[in-house]
Amino acid sequence: MTTQQAGTANATREALSTEECAAVIVNTVKQLRAEAGIAESQAISLYVPNAQLIRSTLAERGDEIRRQINAVDVVQTNVRAGIPMPAHIPQVELHNLDESPTTIGIDVS
Repeated sequence: MTTQQAGTANATREALSTEECAAVIVNTVKQLRAEAGIAESQAISLYVPNAQLIRSTLAERGDEIRRQINAVDVVQTNVRAGIPMPAHIPQVELHNLDESPTTIGIDVS
């Protein structure tokens, strides 16, 4: 495989990864809404970790994700930077998005 082909393969894998990540985020938020009794018509804030795949996904598909889940705000949490995931909000830990467990949460806006 040439360098150009390798770069194209990596770009395709990244695009697929962000597409899959976006789908996981949307489906997870729908599940959290159902479990917490939060209507889809009610605006929310989405809390996600400051991980590379999440950042890439939000950069490429953030508007689409916000529209699908009715989010008015996306907060990237980072414990080391003093922005932890609020303990009181509905949240779930996922093991299929990144190298380490990823916690996604929502709060009514």
